Amino acid sequence: MKTFKKTKLVVAFLLMGIVAANAQSKNGAGMQYGVKGGVNLSNLKNIDGKAKIGLTAGVFTQYGFTDKFSLRSEALFSVQGVKAKGNIEKIKLNYVSLLPAMARFSPVKRVNIEAGPQFGILVSKKGGNLRTEDYRKLDYGLAVGVGFHIIENIEIGARYYLGLRDITKTTGEVKNSVFQFTLSFGF
Repeated sequence: MKTFKKTKLVVAFLLMGIVAANAQSKNGAGMQYGVKGGVNLSNLKNIDGKAKIGLTAGVFTQYGFTDKFSLRSEALFSVQGVKAKGNIEKIKLNYVSLLPAMARFSPVKRVNIEAGPQFGILVSKKGGNLRTEDYRKLDYGLAVGVGFHIIENIEIGARYYLGLRDITKTTGEVKNSVFQFTLSFGF
């Protein structure tokens, strides 16, 4: 039931962003919104496991101040964790990741460089020795990446997320580390 309430909150947040995007685009501002999806290659720092492949998908809004500079907000469902290795069990962590203000700079046409804060809300957990209650519900860190526009509204991207918070309450300094490869379609 808690997962359903969190999902409703995230959907409401996204709808408010889309309504705001539509309202601003009517005023001539450079607003765009769209969908994106792809794969994560994740690991947990200080856990001796193998990188885990998971899916990521969600929506974004982007406001372009100029041809060179824009801000992007994203809400993504992200499957993260670590794959089993030796005596380490497989751990699957499902997050709703929020990127409230990703600064994007385009040094040349079709290419952008991005950086900004990322927050993750733990929705569910499977595997591992720890109980769900032993994980913190909120994760935060920094994301950096690059993107290439294949055509005007379609972009491929690569991003790295470095978690800055220990995601466990009982063990020491376990942090998320995620490489993300995505395809975005803007409207």
